[in-house]
Amino acid sequence: MFTLTDTEKQKGRLRCADELFLHCFIAYAVSYVGRNNYSTCMESMIGDGLFGEVFAGLISTAYFALYGIGQLLCGFLARRFSPRYMIGLGLFGVGVFNILMGVNKIPILFVVIWGLNGICNSMLWTPVIRIFAEWLPRERKDRAGLYISMSIPCGTIMSYLIPSIIFKISNNAWEAVFLFSGIMLIFFSLIWFLGLYKLAPFVREMSSEFESEMIDETRGDRYSFISVFFKTCLPIVAVVAISMGALKEAITTWIPKLLTDFYGKSSSTAALISVLLPIVCAAGAFVAKALDRKYFKNEIKTCAALFTFGFFVSLIATILVFIGGKSAATVGAVAVTVLLSMLISSTWGVNTMILTFVPYRYAKTRLSPTVTGTLNCISFFSASLFSFVYGSVKESFGWEATFILWLALALFASVFSLAFAKTWKKGVERA
Repeated sequence: MFTLTDTEKQKGRLRCADELFLHCFIAYAVSYVGRNNYSTCMESMIGDGLFGEVFAGLISTAYFALYGIGQLLCGFLARRFSPRYMIGLGLFGVGVFNILMGVNKIPILFVVIWGLNGICNSMLWTPVIRIFAEWLPRERKDRAGLYISMSIPCGTIMSYLIPSIIFKISNNAWEAVFLFSGIMLIFFSLIWFLGLYKLAPFVREMSSEFESEMIDETRGDRYSFISVFFKTCLPIVAVVAISMGALKEAITTWIPKLLTDFYGKSSSTAALISVLLPIVCAAGAFVAKALDRKYFKNEIKTCAALFTFGFFVSLIATILVFIGGKSAATVGAVAVTVLLSMLISSTWGVNTMILTFVPYRYAKTRLSPTVTGTLNCISFFSASLFSFVYGSVKESFGWEATFILWLALALFASVFSLAFAKTWKKGVERA
């Protein structure tokens, strides 16, 4: 049985903490393969006559809606059930539903299966935040909160590269993408269970230490979530989450379609070009943390700066679309993709602020998983709505109108965040 001696305690704690973080990182990264692969397969599925563009948006809507509901539920469940089982079972379920997507041919069942996949994916983030807030030593909390954001671009790169490779060797067989992803996710769910079994003594020790701190603080049950939600001005963060969901997740879903439909790229080429997204997006979380630590010291003011940057790059992208149109397809596709990736990068920074560092403020009330689950739920309901809206606007008015909508959303988010940054600061200091 693993025990920490007096002389090795600190070194051993940090080593185990790093290993625990690594398992969380891998689990969350590979989960993105099981969620983003639909966006890269969408064009091939439409091309096979399974459904049209509006129905394709409905499948994404089902995923985002049920992912959002799952985030809300798991935000409460993660306070009562072990993250070990929630994350492991979630990964396993994502694998199963990806396999079912690969063998299904009935259009309406795609909506059901991908929606259930969203529920399984929702079982990952809130337990991860609980692990960071309650199972990691203080020396590792901030670093874990920052570096976990890197799991998203890493997972996104895999989610584009894997379909690209499979498309090349299987003649655009979208079924093979889902089947391979499903098998891979089931394998990593087993890796998770084995890793957490090894770290069980460390987890028990950290949990016991956290419980002792809660008794000393006597704040664990001081407030209900509803009272905390309004007292600390979390509705302001909720509006920021709505804007972030509309600009990040929903746009990411439609970029491969933009490349194939507007710029005439193949599905495999669109997947490869889309790899640019997470490469640029990786900087967003680090820039956000640096801005917040050195200049703003206010999560919402930091979000305002990031949204403002996003507005200007989306303005340039919109101008390029109107001026260039479909001419100079390769140059235009790369330029617009880079600009949109910069927009999404800024929203990744917002994501890090409101889904990691804002919830950290509620560790003493034991509401960190509930806060992050609720905000994530709100952001994905927004993504669910806007993913469908983007499909409808594109089909009715074209890509130019869709770009104008993205521009307007970025402007609103920037103005709102700046207007209410001080109100948020005062509210959260009352927590």
